[in-house]
Amino acid sequence: MTELFYAKTALNPFAAAFSGSTTYKNNGKYGMTLVELNEMLRKLDELMEMGKPHRYLQLRMLSADIRNHYLAAHQDLNRIYRDAWDQAVLNRLDGMTMPTAMQREFLNFRHQWRARTRNANLRIYFGQMRVGPDFQGAQNIHQGAIVGFPQHIVGRPLVVVAGELNQGDILGDQIPLQIFYHNNKWIAANNRCYTTHCLAGVRPLRIIPRLPEQLEINRLAEVEGQNGVGNFTYQPGVPHLAQNPRRLPSDQMPITQGQNSWVVQQVATVPLAWQ
Repeated sequence: MTELFYAKTALNPFAAAFSGSTTYKNNGKYGMTLVELNEMLRKLDELMEMGKPHRYLQLRMLSADIRNHYLAAHQDLNRIYRDAWDQAVLNRLDGMTMPTAMQREFLNFRHQWRARTRNANLRIYFGQMRVGPDFQGAQNIHQGAIVGFPQHIVGRPLVVVAGELNQGDILGDQIPLQIFYHNNKWIAANNRCYTTHCLAGVRPLRIIPRLPEQLEINRLAEVEGQNGVGNFTYQPGVPHLAQNPRRLPSDQMPITQGQNSWVVQQVATVPLAWQ
């Protein structure tokens, strides 16, 4: 992790970052225009040039995500998705600490981005009935192409990766969390990632808003104990889910003994502070 440029103590900056009272206007527009987005990317490139030869990891991840997911889909995104993107990027910028030589330019960039942001609510809910105890056992081609993706988490237990997040060995803006909007709520698409962040108590910052797939919409209709969905049982001492039967979306996620198990060994809950 030689590319990190901020102290591990800065990994959970939200209390300080969101406590200010300054209000920014964007003149009634929603989201950035394509011209504005390209201009901000040009300025981000200039920041990255200042960071060489260290090639700061956070800026590279941010630039790649904006180009590959926001800019590429910009013209197809409605107001809700553009607002979410602008807010997600701002949250990442608020979580960064720059070295002195870059601080003035970075703060100016962040101020300009904030002025175009509408303070979107990114409260995220779980979008599937359960998750197994481990990350997927084989890396897929998409993960291999993601800038900064921590390859070593493939196949590892969620609780172990959560410990690395909590200790700062994995950054809060390093594992992508894809989300989609449905019935006035933001829903997690890759639920093991969100579960891990909740276990760690580290708010996910690498948020990728995107349109849902039909399978993801279909999952939201599932109800515990109905239409082939099993009934949960619990290992001794494990707190039960607050909702019975379980329905989706939800702010809790049962972690079962295996991918095909309905025996709950742990429950992850979205912290109330993550509004």
